[in-house]
Amino acid sequence: MFEAAGVGIALPIISWAGFNPRAEHNSSFALFMVTAMYCLVPLALWLISTTVIWRYPITHARQNRLRAALDRRIARQTGKSG
Repeated sequence: MFEAAGVGIALPIISWAGFNPRAEHNSSFALFMVTAMYCLVPLALWLISTTVIWRYPITHARQNRLRAALDRRIARQTGKSG
């Protein structure tokens, strides 16, 4: 789903920049926008998400509590349907 949203955003921007896939030559700005939309923007988003994940405040004890709560929820759901 997100890939489709990315295409719906990237392609109009590339078109606005003047990129024509059928043209023999494109401007350097149009080629830069293709590079930016398909390389630099995903790289920037990846770096942001890595930073968020790296700083996510979860400890081993909290992970164990979350796992136990999830196990209890699954057990309840399984008990209702079985």
